[in-house]
Amino acid sequence: MKKLYNLVFVVMVSAVLLTSCSAMKEVERDYQNARNPQLPSDIIGAEKLLTGVNTSSNLGDVSWRVLFNDPCFHAIVDSALANNLDMEICRKRIQEVELSLSVARKALFPTVTISPNGSVSNFNSRTTKLYDMPLTVQWQADIFGSLKNAKKSQKVLLEKSQDVIQTVQCQLISNLASLYYQLLMLDKQDAIMVQTEILWAKSVETQKALMQAGVTNRAAVDRMSASYYSIKAQIIDTKKEIVVLENAICKLLGEAPHHITRGSFDDFTMPSQIGVGIPMQALQNRPDVRAAQKTIESAFYNTKMAFADMFPKLTLGGSIGWSNGSDGSVNPGLLLSNALASLTAPLFAQGKLSANFKLSKIEMDIAHKELVQTIINAGNDVNNALIECEASKEKGVFLKKESESLKAAYDATEELMNRGKATYLEVLTAQESLLSAQLTEVTNDYAKINALINLYIALGGGR
Repeated sequence: MKKLYNLVFVVMVSAVLLTSCSAMKEVERDYQNARNPQLPSDIIGAEKLLTGVNTSSNLGDVSWRVLFNDPCFHAIVDSALANNLDMEICRKRIQEVELSLSVARKALFPTVTISPNGSVSNFNSRTTKLYDMPLTVQWQADIFGSLKNAKKSQKVLLEKSQDVIQTVQCQLISNLASLYYQLLMLDKQDAIMVQTEILWAKSVETQKALMQAGVTNRAAVDRMSASYYSIKAQIIDTKKEIVVLENAICKLLGEAPHHITRGSFDDFTMPSQIGVGIPMQALQNRPDVRAAQKTIESAFYNTKMAFADMFPKLTLGGSIGWSNGSDGSVNPGLLLSNALASLTAPLFAQGKLSANFKLSKIEMDIAHKELVQTIINAGNDVNNALIECEASKEKGVFLKKESESLKAAYDATEELMNRGKATYLEVLTAQESLLSAQLTEVTNDYAKINALINLYIALGGGR
């Protein structure tokens, strides 16, 4: 009978081990499939359609200091990275995860406690003093890896937190770059309008002289004056927008509103070619993609931990200490010690352990789908930025030619007007068309820079 019991016990243990091995192999297979989703190799797509794109280099690998080679912008970003409140909050979150990881690591070591106590009692004029000072040690043998997987899960969460702070940093640099170059764009537009104001003032004076000479009439002077006043109003609006942008930058710096020291819009140089690298590898630079992968990895370790919780836990312990005995007769005391071992096996936990294991597998599946969606979104971001870069670059060639043609037309029309061979309406039309073309050209130049900023961040730049 005893041999039969032993045989049944061995069969049961073997069945449990075989079942556990099979279940964990399935979990590990699901994990590998989740970490490496099957996606099209041309996830970005647009690099096959554009002429200025190559896959031999990756724009995201370039330092932001190299791409935005402006000392004034460097100073702004350095100040923001040091003082921005969102960055400070992220740093504090990382400290929290680091502490949790430290706790998870120390869970693998024994727990040691000392609890001295004593008492004094008096009965029939007899005083009894009792004391003991036990030192207790308790250690859970991590046979099935529950504690080890908890530590690994916390380590992955720490790495994910570092990706999160990189995401915040990238977004901060992106926002600052967009605001900064928009500010430079307004500076250039303001300079164009101020120069136009000077030219239009001369046109008004010319019309007044022609009116006095009887060549033109009061209506021509009034129409020229109205256009002149319009440009002065536009200059006021532009200066207001400049201050608003300066305040927005100060807000990201965590500072009170003040003047922003800055460079020139014309100093920025676009790369001759835009490198996107090998699409799927390039997207690995993005912190949101890496964070999504870390979520899967954390879910994997949580699944292993939930699986281990369904098996028995072996706890070893013991204590050693001094005591003067229960009757207080021994003084100074005796050395007492004991050792114990306990095996806790979950037989029935209302289905919670099994449910936790199934839930952790579901969480890993959800994390896999979120990773796929994140990669698709990343490819879409890169595609849109590439198209915008190429479109604004091609558009800029024609806008420059348009401005040059309208400038020549304006100069010729003004010369004809001075000779009395062109009307004030022709000059006015030429002036307004030239100003509109010049402002549009500057706006398109900013759109080109902003598209490059978006592409840089979409490829994981800003580190």
